[in-house]
Amino acid sequence: MNSQGYLLCCFDNELYFKLTERIISNIRLYDNTRKICILTNNINYFNNHIDENIIIKLFDYNNHLHPKININNT
Repeated sequence: MNSQGYLLCCFDNELYFKLTERIISNIRLYDNTRKICILTNNINYFNNHIDENIIIKLFDYNNHLHPKININNT
């Protein structure tokens, strides 16, 4: 199962961080084997989730913006 997993993107707003925690809990109810990767600009928020199946990566989405993306849309 190393070729499968979940990718969660979570930035800026504490509501999204809490929703990400909830998604992780829901995933773990049904799947304890696949890895979860979280791309976030606040890795400190997720420090309590570090284990061998959760990967937390610092990601600055500002480096990946496109002129057609409306960054004002939450």
